[in-house]
Amino acid sequence: MKSNNLNPLTKKHQVISILSALSNCNQGIVGNTEKELQDHLCTQVTSALNNDIIKAYIGDWDIVWGPCTKNSKQIGKNLKIEFVTDNAMFVAKGQDPDDKTKTLYVISISGTNLISKFGWLDEDFKVETKFMKSWKTIPNAKIAGGSYDGVKILKNLKNDKNQNIISFLNQLPLDQNTEVATCGHSLAGTLSPLLALKIIEWKEKEHKSFLVSTYPSAGASSGNKAFVEYAESKFGNHYHSVINNYDIVPHAWNSKTLLQIPDIYNTAPFGFLTISEKVKKALEYSEKNCLKNSEYTRIFDGKSQEYRFYGEPEVAATFIREAGFQHIDAYNSPKAFHYDDGVANAVNVYLGH
Repeated sequence: MKSNNLNPLTKKHQVISILSALSNCNQGIVGNTEKELQDHLCTQVTSALNNDIIKAYIGDWDIVWGPCTKNSKQIGKNLKIEFVTDNAMFVAKGQDPDDKTKTLYVISISGTNLISKFGWLDEDFKVETKFMKSWKTIPNAKIAGGSYDGVKILKNLKNDKNQNIISFLNQLPLDQNTEVATCGHSLAGTLSPLLALKIIEWKEKEHKSFLVSTYPSAGASSGNKAFVEYAESKFGNHYHSVINNYDIVPHAWNSKTLLQIPDIYNTAPFGFLTISEKVKKALEYSEKNCLKNSEYTRIFDGKSQEYRFYGEPEVAATFIREAGFQHIDAYNSPKAFHYDDGVANAVNVYLGH
């Protein structure tokens, strides 16, 4: 299996990344009712887990909680009220691909829905220093206001038995041969470690012995230095992120990497793509004013817990198109998860790609 010199990818990482992707099956979908969205997600995920190509690659997985959605109203055509999914999550149970003696529960969290205003305006971009919230268990530790809102939503989602994620886990026979892993891409690459930390804090309070891990990809930094030091102390070697160095999202919101964004594709392989001076100045203004003293820091930045790669250029016509390719499509490339032939294509059918 191909890998870089940091955190070599395992079969387990590949399987979890596919389960992660399936939480996004409501991407771009509009429903007449919230139930319609819930049913659509459930149908798509269930069908994908039974797809011959996908099942042959990831093995047998059962949905044991959810899928659950948090949706928003919007005014559609002819002033009709419609619903879009802001957040989605489900739990799948299976065997650990790297250790057949271990039971694995994967908590799959959806990323930003491109048609969700709440996802964009709150969870993604409510990051100004003045909106940061305290991580109550640790002095001086703070996270982005949007991340705070997002993880609160995830904690409050309930299945048809009125169980949130903690109450669901509480009734399981969790022991030393059990692992609970959170995962997600993009926005969920930011939120999945936060939910894992909440589970760790609950686990320690209840003196439970199961393992908690997290597998985020393409996420932005969510907290300040004090928060990151706390997170790293809790995760240890059970933090497994995947980052494309050409993806602009992981460059946010650390002040040093944020200001690298305007020049990230301004090289010959990318066709010297640039952004407008207006956007460049907006980034500079945000770093100097809106994010002042925020101290946003990546969890395990550049350490062995991160798998980093360089996506192949799409040589897109615009900066934005290239950014979109590097944030989504590049993670399905041979440089990232190295799926067997046909697996990524099979998954993308359920995501509407």
